[in-house]
Amino acid sequence: MLDAEARHTFTHFHLRLKIAYACIGAKENNPSDTTRFVPAHAFKPTDLPTVMRKVFDLAREPLQDCAANTS
Repeated sequence: MLDAEARHTFTHFHLRLKIAYACIGAKENNPSDTTRFVPAHAFKPTDLPTVMRKVFDLAREPLQDCAANTS
């Protein structure tokens, strides 16, 4: 769990998200019907909706640490 939270304001409410992440290796990369993994080279943060981009920006460093330790 990250110490930071993502905040976003919609027209009628404020959203505060706590961010949890998990580091998984290639062996565990077996998506279910409800999960889709995007290879790092194909992932574009600019394609995310604004609220998810805020989450990604906060989680970027821990995610990079995960990638370095699980590859």
